[in-house]
Amino acid sequence: MSDIPRAVLSEAFQQRLADRTIEVAVFLTFRFDPGFFEKEVLSVFIDIPSQAPEVRLLMLDEALRENVNHVAVYYDRDGLEKGAESAKLDVRRIPIHQNGYFHPKNVLLLLRDEPAEPGGPVARQLLVATMSANLTEAGWWRNVEVCHFEEVATGERCSFRDDLLQLIARIKRVCRAEERHDALDAIHQFINRETSSYEKASAHGMLRPRFYSGGDGVAEWLDRAAGKRLDGSNLEVISPYFDERTAEPLAELIRRFSPREVRVLLPRDDQGVAQCSKEYWSNVAALATTLDDTGVRKVEWGHLPEALVAAGRSEMIVRRTVHAKVYRFFRRSPAYEALFIGSVNLTTAGHSRGGNFETGVLVEVDSGKPGWWLEPDSDSPADFSSESEAEPTVSSRLGVRFFWDTGRAQAFWDDPLPSPRLRIDAGGVPQFELHNLPPLVWTELTAENAAKLKAILGHTSFLGVQADDDPPATILVQEEGMAHKPSLLQTLPIQDILRYWALLTPEQKAAFIEARIRELSPTDLTMISPPVGNVPSIFSTFAGIFQAFSGLQTRLDDALENGRLKQVEHYLFGQKYDSLPALIARAQESVEQDDPVHVYVVALCAKQLLQHIRSSHPEFARERRTDLKHVLEQVEKALAVRKRMELGSPTERRQFLEWFEAWFLKQLPPAPVSP
Repeated sequence: MSDIPRAVLSEAFQQRLADRTIEVAVFLTFRFDPGFFEKEVLSVFIDIPSQAPEVRLLMLDEALRENVNHVAVYYDRDGLEKGAESAKLDVRRIPIHQNGYFHPKNVLLLLRDEPAEPGGPVARQLLVATMSANLTEAGWWRNVEVCHFEEVATGERCSFRDDLLQLIARIKRVCRAEERHDALDAIHQFINRETSSYEKASAHGMLRPRFYSGGDGVAEWLDRAAGKRLDGSNLEVISPYFDERTAEPLAELIRRFSPREVRVLLPRDDQGVAQCSKEYWSNVAALATTLDDTGVRKVEWGHLPEALVAAGRSEMIVRRTVHAKVYRFFRRSPAYEALFIGSVNLTTAGHSRGGNFETGVLVEVDSGKPGWWLEPDSDSPADFSSESEAEPTVSSRLGVRFFWDTGRAQAFWDDPLPSPRLRIDAGGVPQFELHNLPPLVWTELTAENAAKLKAILGHTSFLGVQADDDPPATILVQEEGMAHKPSLLQTLPIQDILRYWALLTPEQKAAFIEARIRELSPTDLTMISPPVGNVPSIFSTFAGIFQAFSGLQTRLDDALENGRLKQVEHYLFGQKYDSLPALIARAQESVEQDDPVHVYVVALCAKQLLQHIRSSHPEFARERRTDLKHVLEQVEKALAVRKRMELGSPTERRQFLEWFEAWFLKQLPPAPVSP
């Protein structure tokens, strides 16, 4: 038996990422648990210094806007995990519906290495992970899964360049309701502009990796990609799901590649029950006699080593579900091994043209003299239990999206005919109804229904949908303009916002937020409501105010110069706990309780910052002049605190403040640097 490579999925990703920063991330999955993805999967890719769940979610929220340009998850509309947790972070969640399932499991990460010296070139790479794991707890924590990594850097050649471009184009084609694909477009741009193809498919006798993105049948694609290299090898198949009766996908592989011997994993549960139908089990065992002209000598069932599937070492061992999909071609003499791994089950829907949307990667490996992974499973099962990967679910053809920046909401009916009457609920409580939606276009919802949806999204991103007498289905709302969504941490006093702006490292920020959460509310972030008024702190001094705004200005300048507009959107126009509008709102609320001079200087610094943005970044200021005007109006309202300042007579106060503000807001040239 050959040793089977094994690793912990999350650790394998972290080793690959090393110290690199993620610019863009695209996740493809069949099953999707939004809450688990945000809490447990994203933290694999974005290092968060705190382990407290509430703090980790807040720090992930910040990291997504500070460092990552785009994150998108494409999932099958029928694949929402039962009992899934609600989504909270700024991740684009895009449902897909097509003939057959949207079944790929991939992670595409556009990475960058920071330059060794200031102003040096930024190195970028695309990391492509091809897996069998869904974005669920079972996929990342419990199942036996498979994953393969490939990477290409700026200026390098890529053997699967055209394959990835085809994948991106195919995803866009099946997204009938989606107009924007910012994350995919960024990856497409990198592949198209910064990589090139190889002229030859192999080097030094080894086939270069190829990526399968569907369109053709699996056997046909393997034949075209590998030519005769796979012929006459042994074939080993690991697949958790099969057809009910026909073994045609396996028979087609045998006819095409004439393997000498074939072993297929027989999935069993803890009681030894075979996870296939008795008819299918018999048909596979009979293939050797029915396909004599192919040269196959033996077709048998097999099982993986117990150490690989056992979850625990006690007498009460529970077997882990084998969810991996592996097609392994190998021979000992001359030594040869090729692996096709990814999302493809040994089913007609997985293997045929026009079936599921599947992905996989074909790689040749140098492993000495390879042997079998699977041990023969000669015990006839006492019982059989045929299962499908897709549990019976009720799905809806309705899509709903909400725009936090404008308060608008839209619905999309994904069907050639208009919709029936649709009853919308949240947590079982009726909310509103939709009637006769036109097909295949986004339709604006009424202001009343949009307001109801806004209130719902403060608690959950799931909606219940019931059409006529059909059972209710669950959909995930697509949320746009997330910088304007109220923060998980609803409010912070002025002093805390300023201090947070002045902090430099993620560790400092995590410690600060963790301390405030313990002080204000130990459990529910959405219930935090800190006391209004002065909190003793060194940051209540003017020096602290100036330092905080200086830090924010530096951060905004850097973000604007490097195109991180999502970060700018958050700080200048967003509604999070550490955004400028939140600070101004706190200043207006505290006018009666706080020191008027303190509020005045904060508002004046905010006005100075907005003037700097207008003068230093005129193109951005022109594009967002309406938003900047709105924020400035809020600043002027806060500056009304002038009336509460005791500076002699009204005339003397006006004269002094006019003189003071003219000098305060005057932009000075930078100080000369001494030689």
